[in-house]
Amino acid sequence: MRYFDGCPFLEVSRWHDLWRSNVPNLSSLKRQAGVSGFVAIDAESWGNSRTDIAEIGVAFIPMVDIDALQDPPKSLDSLQARYPIQASSIRFCGREQGRRMKREGFIFGPTHTVEPDAVHETLRRLFQSFRSALGTNASLTLIGFDLAFEFRVISSTYLGITECFSSWVDIQEIIKDVSSCRDRSPSMREALIAFGFANDSQAILPNRMGHSAGTDALRTIALLVKLLALSPDTAVEIERRPARKWVGTARVSRRLMKTKNQFSGRPKPRESYPFRARVRLNGESSLTMRQLSDSFSKYNPSAIGIHGAKHEGYICLSGLDELHQFIEHTNGSNTANGEVWEAKSEFDPQLTSARTASELLEYLEAESAAVIEHKKGRRKQKKEEIDSQEGCLDFSDSLNLVELGDLLELGES
Repeated sequence: MRYFDGCPFLEVSRWHDLWRSNVPNLSSLKRQAGVSGFVAIDAESWGNSRTDIAEIGVAFIPMVDIDALQDPPKSLDSLQARYPIQASSIRFCGREQGRRMKREGFIFGPTHTVEPDAVHETLRRLFQSFRSALGTNASLTLIGFDLAFEFRVISSTYLGITECFSSWVDIQEIIKDVSSCRDRSPSMREALIAFGFANDSQAILPNRMGHSAGTDALRTIALLVKLLALSPDTAVEIERRPARKWVGTARVSRRLMKTKNQFSGRPKPRESYPFRARVRLNGESSLTMRQLSDSFSKYNPSAIGIHGAKHEGYICLSGLDELHQFIEHTNGSNTANGEVWEAKSEFDPQLTSARTASELLEYLEAESAAVIEHKKGRRKQKKEEIDSQEGCLDFSDSLNLVELGDLLELGES
């Protein structure tokens, strides 16, 4: 996640001091290492919410003597054995991550199971203990690998912990800047392999295994140490994994795309994605979902769609201001091969009165509540009709019994 003067998708007004204290490049990062400890965080999402999480991973390394960083370790075990790194995992009570995917266990430190309401205070105390261990003049720098999700969670739920940090850096962006290929941001797996962790089975997981947030935080520290030991004139060779092709049945492909908020055509339902931009290349080149995702992931789109003919894509943002900023930044910008992006807003003001992410959430919740109440009313009405019909039937049966009794009495007489 790259720093912007006006963040295109986060409301940072209440923590703008930290937001503006971004460490922008490798040389600044190395200077920071002499005066600050580093705290890596990673969050694993829970459910369909954009801010609820099931696990937070935290890893801490104190100030680093860069001159002593010769031949850093190439495994997580040896890294933790050589440097005074603390790692921990905080799991939320009642928030299981599901069993459809096998997940790695966390073995590099303690695991704390905490009630959701107590997580904020747990994090604050943990960060304060790190700061106390550094002394009075040192500070803490927040780091992560693609911090977009973590910042969204912090901004909405754990705002108080921003006071524990003096600056922040996204390791993914630093690695992208020092790599030989800058057309897209590398994945954590690609970065770890490029820095020599390919033979460490604890650092490189099978593709279909779910990650532990605690171990991902430690992986981020491992990449930090490698960056601090990197010579200024060295370009990191990152081997790009081929773009994933949708294989198998169409139903499976659609399910996989849906989990990533990716759509064939305009994202639906359109009421959930009103802040939509249409993008295309001026050379009428064909687009791919991977190209759209890589090109615009820094704006943290809420959904991405692609036209069936592949000539245009659809980028949905979290609010109207974010949409306007996206159009301003994207329209007329150049791609790596010299083509020019054309971006146009498709926002329909008659579709919703919402203009921000919070207003949209309130609008959707109100609409959902109205639908639920309507369905409850329909069910209640239907039940009353059935009860009324049954009452009529019972009354008819009673009349029939009375008539039958009268006939029997007449026969006896």
